[in-house]
Amino acid sequence: MGATEYRFGNFRLVPHARELWKGGDLVHLPRRGFDCLAYLVEHRDRAVGRDELVAALWGRVDATDSQVNQVVLRARLAVGDDGQIQRMIRTVPGFGYRWIAEIDGQSAAPETTVASSAADASVAVPSAAPAADAMAAATAEASRRRSPSAWSLAFVAMLVLTMLAYALLTRRMSPSPSANAAGSAIVVLPLDVTAPREAGWVRLGAMDLIADRLRSAGLPVPPSDSVVAVLHEVGEPLDAVRLAKLQQTLGAALIVRGSAVKSAAGWKVELSTTSTDGTQHRETSEQADMTEAARRSADLLVAALGHTQAAGTAENDDLQELLQQAQAALLANELDAARSILANAPEPARSDARVRAKLAQVDFRAGKLDTARAALDELLANPSVKAQPRTYAQALSTRGFIDIRREDCASAEPYFDTAVSALHDTPPSHERDVALAARGLSHACLRQFDAAIADLGKAREQLEAAGDRMGIARINNYFGVLETQRNRMADAVPYFVAAADTSESFGVIETLRANLSALFITQAHLLRWPDALATSERLWKLRARVSDPALLLAASGFRSRALMALGRYREAEAGLTEAEKTWPDAHGELIRYFHEARAELAWRQGQADRAVDAADKALAVWTSAPGADDAERARIVLLRQRASIAAGKPIAAYPTATGLPPTPAAGSDIPAAHFVAQAEWAAHEKRDADAEPVFRAAAASAEAKGVPDEIALVANAYAGWLLARGRTEDAGALAGRIAPWADHDFDCALLQVKIFHAAGQRDAWARALKQVQALAGEREIPAELLKAPIPA
Repeated sequence: MGATEYRFGNFRLVPHARELWKGGDLVHLPRRGFDCLAYLVEHRDRAVGRDELVAALWGRVDATDSQVNQVVLRARLAVGDDGQIQRMIRTVPGFGYRWIAEIDGQSAAPETTVASSAADASVAVPSAAPAADAMAAATAEASRRRSPSAWSLAFVAMLVLTMLAYALLTRRMSPSPSANAAGSAIVVLPLDVTAPREAGWVRLGAMDLIADRLRSAGLPVPPSDSVVAVLHEVGEPLDAVRLAKLQQTLGAALIVRGSAVKSAAGWKVELSTTSTDGTQHRETSEQADMTEAARRSADLLVAALGHTQAAGTAENDDLQELLQQAQAALLANELDAARSILANAPEPARSDARVRAKLAQVDFRAGKLDTARAALDELLANPSVKAQPRTYAQALSTRGFIDIRREDCASAEPYFDTAVSALHDTPPSHERDVALAARGLSHACLRQFDAAIADLGKAREQLEAAGDRMGIARINNYFGVLETQRNRMADAVPYFVAAADTSESFGVIETLRANLSALFITQAHLLRWPDALATSERLWKLRARVSDPALLLAASGFRSRALMALGRYREAEAGLTEAEKTWPDAHGELIRYFHEARAELAWRQGQADRAVDAADKALAVWTSAPGADDAERARIVLLRQRASIAAGKPIAAYPTATGLPPTPAAGSDIPAAHFVAQAEWAAHEKRDADAEPVFRAAAASAEAKGVPDEIALVANAYAGWLLARGRTEDAGALAGRIAPWADHDFDCALLQVKIFHAAGQRDAWARALKQVQALAGEREIPAELLKAPIPA
């Protein structure tokens, strides 16, 4: 059943080249997704059992159902299929899967399968395999970086802080150039390696080591994970066109190519460069140890480029090769291989602080937060670790990121602060830049804005000097978050746009996803629904390259919310239904954004009971951390109260006395929706005298923040209450406040119609009605508003 290639529809699958083409475009597909597709196609004459597929893809039989579902989903999405349509891959209930699409033609070749070919370095290996073998398998897909990592402001901060954590944890600790480093970036490419057994870790591990050596001498060298990301995006091999795109993306003035060859003496590492003026350098070192050969060839190149190594960077480290192997696995996003390398190290290496800190990073990346936290707490309790400032700072930062993932900025900030202090008397380093940026963003999260600006500015200065464009993009993202935390939504948009564009050019999907999520949230706050829909569509297109079902459900919620805001209810409903069927086992706090969208759509469609149920599901998974998305929580609680009243089963949003002031104090963080819920409950109980002061408090809270969607929420609620009591003039003042947004937001436009109709202003009513009809989509305008009003 082997074949050179298979054709179906507009697709061409080439197993031996590990390529899937759609027309003239190469489709990006993670390793196991490609293996799944090829295995099902090559065994299309029968159904493939789940256990057989697991054995073929993982080399073992203990993969979880969620892992299998995600791999099959990726394979399906890559060929335009999904779990509902099943035009290509059919689910065989209770058994497995089968390829059902017609193959147009194939040309014969020696039989091979993705699971058994010894020549295919990307085949999964059992976790018990020796470290070198594991790395040969793990890093052949080095360029395929797929890491799993709403519309509330706090969530924006948490999201991008998590992406900062991933950026830190894929890099070794290494000094960055001084602030006056001149010239454009020097880019070190993965090495060409002739020894098959060691090819995996040497290709990336030696690249990272060489980059560190150049960087420690003050040269502007971008981080290795940025280089790997761009290589994946532009494709290999690097022809002239691809090389030009790589140079443009990374801002490269100098490209360093290398080779590593097994020799009689051990290893021969050769590095070569050609500058833009034609100057060439070629440096070679031959040593018994590969890491020593790479180190010495790098130092020769440093000297040839007119620089010298910083003091204290020339010592040989017996653990260097082990750590480089683990780092290569992290760069390739092969976490199981990295863990195996570190966990199977002999004593005393396994007890070394650097190995323990790196292993905790791997656990963090894998989402094993409790395991990582326990290991780091034990490590940080050892006084001797403080004598190794970079290892100490690395452990502190990882520990801080664990608290960030748990949305606890207050607990995280001291870890970042101690990390910065630990590196205060050391040469400038990337670790200090990352700790500064993380501390800055935690300051922003805690609304300590002056301290946040100072930290982020210092970090950006160092990243500019280092020529780290991806790092600068992350800082842009963090400044965007800072602006949202200060409720300066319009000022945040350009930062998020710039960060997203850079992330996309690098092909760093997890960071791009965070950028786009933050941009969507901000556009939603600004009521810029066409822009928000375009951003959500851009985010939705990444779904084949995201593995976490909870993130996928959240992205579905974003898209559906934008669709319903534009009156496209059927599309919103179809998207939510498809997502629910495709990722039924998604869990975790992020799925609340999906349930929020479900609740809002049901409420808008008049399905009160369904809205209450969806709101309950959203609240059930909400984090309990203090201050976590209070404004968004207040919105969903308000929606639940409204729906429960409409369903005839009223449930108070805040059933007990809260002690809230009638008017919020200056700088109060009490959400406006909280006050609206209280006011509407008082109105439900016919306590008008109690309702109006709280409506006024809601308006004061919204105006204090100045965020359009909060102001519109209060204006619509309060004006509706006033109109019901015949107070048209007072309601008109509120409608005038949100009139500037009526040209792109339906609810704001509808309020204008209500006011002019109640006031008997026919001409103004006619103009407002025309405007709201243009925005309505599938929404119905109340029949009484379609009739011309009685003139005042």
